[in-house]
Amino acid sequence: MPLPVRQQTEPKIESVSWALTANMEPILPTTIPPKLGAPGTVSPSKRRITYSADEISPHALDRLGVNPDILKKEKGMKKLGICDVDIARGEELRRYTGVSQMEPRSKVEFMFGFNDEQLHRERAIKRLGTTEQEIMDDYSRRVSRLGVPNSLPVQL
Repeated sequence: MPLPVRQQTEPKIESVSWALTANMEPILPTTIPPKLGAPGTVSPSKRRITYSADEISPHALDRLGVNPDILKKEKGMKKLGICDVDIARGEELRRYTGVSQMEPRSKVEFMFGFNDEQLHRERAIKRLGTTEQEIMDDYSRRVSRLGVPNSLPVQL
């Protein structure tokens, strides 16, 4: 069975003259259709809109097994483009920093950003005339020598 051939019934318009329509007024609709969810459009067949995009019903949250705090956290993470793994890695990295992650408990800690132990360490380093980098280099050297037999000569 051969396929039907489509025939062109109207010729193509090659040029448009805007001069004919330049002085015409646009035709406006006489009545504006009501928007969904607007007052006065209540009918049993239409779905009732009760919550905005930011609000989620407690029933829905309960069914999903989350609370509003978890939802806020997840939305924030989505906006930032991070996931739970990134947060876990960040917390792990923060464990090894010299800055305390807890709220400052003393005035000294609040003013300087160090707790008392860190402040005493900084003062001791200055008194000894060394730097944090030299201490870390020495520490790295000692760690790298762990497990090496003592018969080998040690370079300091």
